[in-house]
Amino acid sequence: MIGRTRLRLGVFAGRRKGRERWRSGPLGVDPQRVVLDPYGMDTYDSCVRAREVYGVERALIVTQSYHLARAVTLCRHVGIDADGVPARCSGCAPALLLEKAARDFLASGKAAWDAIRRRPPAVHSSVDSGIKDALAG
Repeated sequence: MIGRTRLRLGVFAGRRKGRERWRSGPLGVDPQRVVLDPYGMDTYDSCVRAREVYGVERALIVTQSYHLARAVTLCRHVGIDADGVPARCSGCAPALLLEKAARDFLASGKAAWDAIRRRPPAVHSSVDSGIKDALAG
């Protein structure tokens, strides 16, 4: 998520898998700017929780290209002013990318159904100031 004041950066890692790489590794993100949501069970869930629990109103979504359109669309659907940037997947085998794209194609039907019926998040949580705290830090 990007705050416009002095280009402060807060990262909201809404998915359980791989979220720890934001806390360490070569991505250059200050760990104090990372907010982890342990209950974002899928992309729709993460978007709803980002808005309802963490108060996200504007987001820059960085994810793999096969997932980007669905993630941005779902976040916009739940009221987040979202834009997206594809993440590079250096070292990813073409077979893996094909498998992930096929999985994402199938997940799009579920995501559309979730959005149409406005499914509530799987886990209900009280409001969390993590994003605001990360941006203020």
